[in-house]
Amino acid sequence: MTYPDTYALAAAATAAYSQPLHSHRPPSSTYLPPALYLCDLSTVARQVHTFRTLLPGITPYYAVKCNSDAVLLSFLARLHVSFDVASSHEISLISTLVPAPLSARTIFANPFKAPSELSYARSHGIDLVTVDAVDEVHKVALHHPLARVLLRIAVDDSDSACPLSSKFGALASEVAAILAAVRGSDATLVGVAFHVGSGCRDAAAYTRALGAARRVFDAARDAGLPRLSVLDIGGGFPGRDGANGAAAFADIASGVRQGVQELFDADTQVIAEPGRYFVATAYTLAVQVVQTGRRDGARWCVVADGVHGSFRDAWLLDQEFQASAAGDVQGDLAEWEVRGASRAAGDAIANRCMLPCGLAQGDWVRFADMGAYTMCLATRVGGAGRHQVAYYYSGRGSAAADDGG
Repeated sequence: MTYPDTYALAAAATAAYSQPLHSHRPPSSTYLPPALYLCDLSTVARQVHTFRTLLPGITPYYAVKCNSDAVLLSFLARLHVSFDVASSHEISLISTLVPAPLSARTIFANPFKAPSELSYARSHGIDLVTVDAVDEVHKVALHHPLARVLLRIAVDDSDSACPLSSKFGALASEVAAILAAVRGSDATLVGVAFHVGSGCRDAAAYTRALGAARRVFDAARDAGLPRLSVLDIGGGFPGRDGANGAAAFADIASGVRQGVQELFDADTQVIAEPGRYFVATAYTLAVQVVQTGRRDGARWCVVADGVHGSFRDAWLLDQEFQASAAGDVQGDLAEWEVRGASRAAGDAIANRCMLPCGLAQGDWVRFADMGAYTMCLATRVGGAGRHQVAYYYSGRGSAAADDGG
């Protein structure tokens, strides 16, 4: 697919917003919230541009569940990005941003769909859906007979931060029964989908998954089904190369390009579901220090967020977040434990953050790369919840910057 220039689209989108985006400074007010997200939309534009450059011909469907910030979604829509939705709520969000029909730019990629959600997707014109079980085939045939179906398969995702195949995807031993169910129903199978796990650490995982998908293409042909024409390579792309051991995106893209060229016909429609790759590095979270102390010689501070808010992955994935001081905080760097402000004893964000020893109540610390699976996982426990976001466009994602200018 040929897109208009991503940066030209981004400039037009930025100009369309009513609020100023040129400054990342928190808005002046008599009340400054104790936690605030800063979003650089030019970083999003840069990531979209890089994806399209390194994976030409592969259409990105942004995974809405990763970050459903309405301004972000609007910006991505203006960049001609398509969307991967997983619920009727996400369909509702996207339906206000993408011109009808949604079928051209939306996939309902949750293999567990309630009948009411299938009916809702059908009413909004979304016809591309995924299945991974015989029961789901029959459900789709009954409640959305016009749907185009992708068979999601389980692949090796053992070397990822968040493996998914223990829950999602048909095993190789289950594929024949699902193909038989398709043949015996009104469902229309058009392709295969897979996901190598969120935060993939092994670029070769995509190559192995492409081979598994090719085998299902062949199995469908041998089962007498119409030729498959769609391949969904899922997500798993890193928010930042090397972060938490993640593979480099360029290495992933190189393997995907080669594998698709070698294994699939040139007219196969290839799509992907990037989430954190587009948005992780675009968001920074600034939080205020509400208390500091020392115990047994160790420094600790409590900040105005925690594992019930933006830092759920500290619990879910045992991820350790790194902070830096914002503003002119005095003192040499020292090791600090950063805790959340809820009453939960396990509300620990990071055990070893290097921060100035002069850090005190009222100072601010910032956490980079906070755009993925942060706001969307926040609960209301202990007063946690979604924070205000200040948007800006730094210009660092410009074509000149990418070219070294």
